Amino acid sequence: MEWEIKDPELQKLYTDGKSKKYNIDSGAAKKFAFRIQQIDAVKDIEDLHRIPSLEFKKVRNKKNGRFFTICVEKNICFLVEIKKESAGSNKSIIVITELFQ
Repeated sequence: MEWEIKDPELQKLYTDGKSKKYNIDSGAAKKFAFRIQQIDAVKDIEDLHRIPSLEFKKVRNKKNGRFFTICVEKNICFLVEIKKESAGSNKSIIVITELFQ
C-alpha cells in the first residue's frame, strides 16, 4: 500500500533511526521502521485490521473520521490519516502524521 511521512523529523526517524523531535530508543525506532514495512506490504486498509500486533484503531473526535493509530510498542503509537489517491479512485494512501508516547 502506498504511504508517505508528513513530518520531516519522522522521515529522519524512519531513515536514520533517530530524531531530535522524537526521542525514542533504537529498538523502538527499528520497530517503527518495521511497522512502515508492514504498511508497505499490505494491499488495502482491511489488511491492516488483520495484523493484530499493529493495534490498528480508529481515532475518535477527528473531523473527517479518517484518522487511525498504529502501535509501535505498548506506549508508543503513531497517527495516520487515510486519504484517497484521487477523486473517484478506490486506492488510498496512508499519511503518517505524528508519533506520540
